[in-house]
Amino acid sequence: MDVDSREDLPANSHVIQTRYGVGIRLMIKVSNIEFGTDVSFGAIGAISELNLANVEYSISGIGFADRNLLELLPGPQNIKQETVRNLEKSFNDICKRLEQTDVNALSPQAYKIRVSEAQNIDPTIETQAIVFSAR
Repeated sequence: MDVDSREDLPANSHVIQTRYGVGIRLMIKVSNIEFGTDVSFGAIGAISELNLANVEYSISGIGFADRNLLELLPGPQNIKQETVRNLEKSFNDICKRLEQTDVNALSPQAYKIRVSEAQNIDPTIETQAIVFSAR
C-alpha cells in the first residue's frame, strides 16, 4: 500500500512530493555464486546446501507495529530447501495477517521524497573524477 501526498509546503521548500506506505519486504541475497549456476527462487535452498553460493535473507517492514507478527518470523537457521519453503510460508502468513489488519492500526511512513532539481551547482563538482584521473 502506498499513498502520494502533496502537502502544503513552505514556498522555499525543494520537496515536491512525499510517498508514504505500509508494507513488508523479503530480500534474498545470493553472493559468491559459481559461474553458470542457474538461480531461481525454488533453487536457492539447494544452491546454498551444495555450497554453490552464500545465501542470506532478511524480512523488513514499515508502517505497522503489531508485535504478534513477530511470532510468524522464522528464527535464525542454515538455509536449505526446507528453510526456503518455511521462509516463503512465513512471509505469506505475515502478508495475510497484514491484509486483515484494521487500517486504523497502520501508520504509513515516508519512504520516498521527491525534490526539485538542484540549482546553481558547480559543473566541475560532477566532473572532478574525470579531472583527477586525467592528471
